[in-house]
Amino acid sequence: MARQEFPVVVDTALHAVLLAGAMWFWLPVLRPGPGLPEPARAVYLFLAAPSLDLAAVVLIILGDETGGLAMIVGMLPLGLVAIAVTWRWITREERLAQQQEVGA
Repeated sequence: MARQEFPVVVDTALHAVLLAGAMWFWLPVLRPGPGLPEPARAVYLFLAAPSLDLAAVVLIILGDETGGLAMIVGMLPLGLVAIAVTWRWITREERLAQQQEVGA
């Protein structure tokens, strides 16, 4: 598959749009203070992972194996963050349950 070259201005604008989209995607997860509750953050990330990997699978099917595999490897942090958010949520719930038992 031949790579299409864009003029520098278009390429820069495309990268700016992709960066803005990435920041918009991560905002509900990384926003400090009251944002999404932890269960919603975990579900948001676990639901996003397969849909993002689907684009990589399409690339592989179309013959761009290296691009598709690069996308899949690039999405690995998403799964790791989803696991970390879920673990933090579970430990916080466990801690609250223990404090309620002690206080009761």
